Amino acid sequence: GVSTEAVIAGSGAVVSGELYVTFSESDSGNSLGVWKNDGTTWSQVDTAFPATGSLKRILAANDQLFAVTGVFASDTTTYSIYYFDGTSFQSAGIIDNGDIDAPDSVAYFGGAYWFTAGSSLVTGAANALSVVAGPDTTAVFGGICSTGAGLIVSTNDGYLYHSTDG
Repeated sequence: GVSTEAVIAGSGAVVSGELYVTFSESDSGNSLGVWKNDGTTWSQVDTAFPATGSLKRILAANDQLFAVTGVFASDTTTYSIYYFDGTSFQSAGIIDNGDIDAPDSVAYFGGAYWFTAGSSLVTGAANALSVVAGPDTTAVFGGICSTGAGLIVSTNDGYLYHSTDG
């Protein structure tokens, strides 16, 4: 149904020339899902998403759209990553994982996607991601980018790590 509350935009990404944005109701915080704009019209993508959990953000790299959801319980929080196949969001291999924090950045390098997820990194094909150890086991990673010749990962305490082989 149509929201009677004010609507706010959350995260956004551009994939193949189309703008994707998450929207939620401003008062309740209820997610209104992921919408795209082709330059003229807004339309909701995958109206059944998310089936469970709360939509945290969308991220994109290499013209691939991802969505991160979280399930929040009193004693634990778990996160899932989904990839958009052009019609609907599909499991990217990370479902209800309690060992990572919310993935907050993504890069594409060497044929794989790389996400920062708290003190862990997540990597792999869009449909087969897995958690790997980062270059510093005590750091919390803040961002990742591809230089074309490697990856640069930043930490929340100001360090940068560079890798040419992933």
